[in-house]
Amino acid sequence: MRPPVLLIFMTFHDECAPMLRGIAQYTRTHQQWAAFLDDEGRAERDPYWLLSKQWRGVISRHTTPALVENCRKLGIPLVDVNDVPKFPGVPVGRSGQRFS
Repeated sequence: MRPPVLLIFMTFHDECAPMLRGIAQYTRTHQQWAAFLDDEGRAERDPYWLLSKQWRGVISRHTTPALVENCRKLGIPLVDVNDVPKFPGVPVGRSGQRFS
Protein backbone atom coordinates (compact mmCIF):
# COMPACT_ATOMS: atom_id res chain seq x y z
CA MET A 1 0.00 0.00 0.00
CA ARG A 2 1.33 3.42 -0.96
CA PRO A 3 1.64 5.88 1.94
CA PRO A 4 -0.66 8.93 1.66
CA VAL A 5 1.34 12.17 1.40
CA LEU A 6 -0.24 15.62 1.37
CA LEU A 7 1.22 18.18 -1.04
CA ILE A 8 0.29 21.80 -0.26
CA PHE A 9 1.03 23.84 -3.38
CA MET A 10 -1.01 26.76 -4.74
CA THR A 11 -0.72 25.75 -8.38
CA PHE A 12 -1.49 29.23 -9.73
CA HIS A 13 2.09 30.19 -8.69
CA ASP A 14 4.45 29.47 -11.59
CA GLU A 15 7.24 28.07 -9.40
CA CYS A 16 5.03 25.23 -8.13
CA ALA A 17 4.92 23.23 -11.39
CA PRO A 18 8.65 22.39 -11.49
CA MET A 19 8.59 21.47 -7.81
CA LEU A 20 5.66 19.11 -8.32
CA ARG A 21 7.42 17.55 -11.34
CA GLY A 22 10.48 16.98 -9.15
CA ILE A 23 8.37 15.30 -6.47
CA ALA A 24 6.72 13.11 -9.12
CA GLN A 25 10.13 12.13 -10.50
CA TYR A 26 11.37 11.28 -7.01
CA THR A 27 8.39 9.01 -6.32
CA ARG A 28 8.92 7.17 -9.62
CA THR A 29 12.48 6.27 -8.66
CA HIS A 30 11.87 5.68 -4.95
CA GLN A 31 8.90 4.55 -2.89
CA GLN A 32 5.70 5.62 -4.61
CA TRP A 33 3.23 7.71 -2.63
CA ALA A 34 -0.49 8.15 -2.83
CA ALA A 35 -0.16 11.91 -3.24
CA PHE A 36 -3.04 14.33 -2.66
CA LEU A 37 -2.67 17.89 -3.90
CA ASP A 38 -4.19 20.55 -1.66
CA ASP A 39 -4.05 23.52 -4.04
CA GLU A 40 -6.51 25.56 -1.97
CA GLY A 41 -4.51 25.53 1.26
CA ARG A 42 -7.31 23.90 3.25
CA ALA A 43 -4.85 22.10 5.52
CA GLU A 44 -3.35 25.45 6.54
CA ARG A 45 -6.66 26.97 7.61
CA ASP A 46 -8.59 23.98 8.92
CA PRO A 47 -6.87 21.60 11.35
CA TYR A 48 -9.89 19.28 11.17
CA TRP A 49 -9.34 18.90 7.44
CA LEU A 50 -5.78 17.82 8.21
CA LEU A 51 -7.30 15.07 10.35
CA SER A 52 -9.37 13.83 7.38
CA LYS A 53 -6.73 11.18 6.54
CA GLN A 54 -3.86 9.52 8.27
CA TRP A 55 -1.13 11.34 6.37
CA ARG A 56 2.32 9.79 6.42
CA GLY A 57 3.83 13.16 5.55
CA VAL A 58 3.25 16.68 4.29
CA ILE A 59 5.30 18.62 1.74
CA SER A 60 4.33 22.28 1.75
CA ARG A 61 5.22 25.25 -0.41
CA HIS A 62 2.91 27.43 1.69
CA THR A 63 3.92 26.60 5.25
CA THR A 64 2.35 28.57 8.08
CA PRO A 65 2.95 28.52 11.84
CA ALA A 66 -0.50 26.92 12.28
CA LEU A 67 0.38 24.12 9.85
CA VAL A 68 3.69 23.50 11.62
CA GLU A 69 1.95 23.32 14.99
CA ASN A 70 -0.87 21.07 13.76
CA CYS A 71 1.55 18.64 12.10
CA ARG A 72 3.66 18.62 15.25
CA LYS A 73 0.61 17.86 17.43
CA LEU A 74 -0.53 15.08 15.09
CA GLY A 75 2.95 13.61 14.65
CA ILE A 76 2.92 14.14 10.86
CA PRO A 77 6.35 14.71 9.31
CA LEU A 78 6.46 18.05 7.47
CA VAL A 79 8.95 19.25 4.85
CA ASP A 80 8.91 22.96 4.01
CA VAL A 81 9.81 23.94 0.43
CA ASN A 82 9.03 27.61 0.94
CA ASP A 83 11.49 30.46 0.41
CA VAL A 84 10.72 32.27 3.67
CA PRO A 85 12.67 31.84 6.92
CA LYS A 86 12.46 28.29 8.14
CA PHE A 87 10.50 27.01 11.10
CA PRO A 88 12.52 25.43 13.94
CA GLY A 89 12.50 21.64 13.72
CA VAL A 90 10.99 21.50 10.20
CA PRO A 91 13.23 20.08 7.45
CA VAL A 92 13.68 22.41 4.50
CA GLY A 93 14.01 21.48 0.84
CA ARG A 94 14.80 24.29 -1.55
CA SER A 95 15.63 24.54 -5.23
CA GLY A 96 18.95 22.86 -5.93
CA GLN A 97 18.83 20.78 -2.74
CA ARG A 98 18.25 17.05 -2.53
CA PHE A 99 16.16 15.31 0.06
CA SER A 100 17.80 12.46 1.87
